Amino acid sequence: MQLFETPKKFKNNLREISQNFGLEPEEVIDVLEKALASTYKKFNSDCDNVVAKINPETGNLSVTDFDTTQELDLVGFQRMADRAVTQVITQKLPLEQIARNHNLNMDVINATLEAALTSAYLKMAKPGNLYENPTPANSKNKPQPDIEIKIDPDTGGVILYEIKTVVETVINKDKEIAFEDAVKLRHYGHVRIGDAVKIEKNPENFGRIAAQTARQVIIQKLRDAERNSLFNTFSERVGDLVSGSIFKIDADQIIVRLDDKTDAVLPKKERIMGEKYYPGTVFKFYVLDVKQMTKGPRIILSRTHPGLLRKLLELEVPEIHDGIVEVKSIVRDPGARAKIALLTLDPNVDPVGACVGNAGERIRRISSALKGEKIDIVLWNSDPFTFIKAALAPAQVSKIEPDLTNNNSAKVYVYPDQLSLAIGKAGQNVKLAAKLTEWKIDIISIEPDRMPTLKDIFHDVFDGDQPQQQQQPQQENQEQVSSEEQDLNQTNM
Repeated sequence: MQLFETPKKFKNNLREISQNFGLEPEEVIDVLEKALASTYKKFNSDCDNVVAKINPETGNLSVTDFDTTQELDLVGFQRMADRAVTQVITQKLPLEQIARNHNLNMDVINATLEAALTSAYLKMAKPGNLYENPTPANSKNKPQPDIEIKIDPDTGGVILYEIKTVVETVINKDKEIAFEDAVKLRHYGHVRIGDAVKIEKNPENFGRIAAQTARQVIIQKLRDAERNSLFNTFSERVGDLVSGSIFKIDADQIIVRLDDKTDAVLPKKERIMGEKYYPGTVFKFYVLDVKQMTKGPRIILSRTHPGLLRKLLELEVPEIHDGIVEVKSIVRDPGARAKIALLTLDPNVDPVGACVGNAGERIRRISSALKGEKIDIVLWNSDPFTFIKAALAPAQVSKIEPDLTNNNSAKVYVYPDQLSLAIGKAGQNVKLAAKLTEWKIDIISIEPDRMPTLKDIFHDVFDGDQPQQQQQPQQENQEQVSSEEQDLNQTNM
């Protein structure tokens, strides 16, 4: 039996189908052969195990019984074969192409289509006259018939079955079938009273309903697939660095466009204070979280998270990216100042020099990406007091003592000229140092040591005459008072 009328038309159609669906001609022929074999079993119910073969040069079809290897008669099969080929080209291959391009599961698509088609058909069907003239249901009292809709996995065609119970006398024609009529059905030669049988139907206007429903299901599935794909992609990228341009500015959040199909949000609390955001301006962001919402995934970005600085360090400093220099901890006052604690795993590599770069080029690029945020580089040390001393830089610490009344608490002594540096503007330096070291730090000012002066050395000499000089006038005053008292007494006498 010839497919597509002539060998020339077969070759042309085969080439066009292959190009349209991105398949090799052999793959198209394999799909057609499976569809035609499945269709022939419906055509000839006595054959359950058949193999269909298509000549790739001529398009000639032959069907063979697999058990007997006997070639089967195809008389009267042309119409069903042409319909099966049409279904493959217009339904199966397009669905498979969509599933392939959007990473969808064909079994899930078929199951969703079957459920949607069943629901759609029952809504438009009229109980009591289901297949002769389907119209919107107008009677809630009449029971709806039992139906089952299947997607043929080989052809992609839609098959509608009416499920009825075999009875002796039919009372409800929508749900029952007479025994004498059931035994005439194919595949039900040994039916009994009470059995349920499936009757394949082709109701009027169902093709139009099926096409509309299929389109809606596919569109929804594509949307769901894109949302799930986006959610899965960015769920794996939480904690990563991304670049995006400012798209829209609202009071509470900023919409950031990551690519042509993906938008994210920058909440107000995740912005650097004082940083200006203008549409079209490109920034680097830290992926803070991804939430699955009704309208799709919500990607939340941050410009204040310490992880943003960590990712910028990995981007700009190869020694950190390669693991030669380890970032032990990071603290930030976003847009103002940050402290990072580094540990080198190679004694030949200076972690501070690696981060600063040639003429400060690396650290300058990182700082400019964070609105000019000043970055203090601290060498991590397992000794907490040494680490605290380094963390308080640029202030110079005189000495450190543990605060025995509190755990992880230290008293840090500095000279007066270092006090403002140690505390920092609004306590910024000591707060960042405390967070970096995870110790409570109390800054205490002490008087500086100085060389003794001559007055300090000879204070006994300088201060020794002072009491005697003060004592002599006091004695003279006492003597004067005593003589005056004597004169007064003599007068009274």
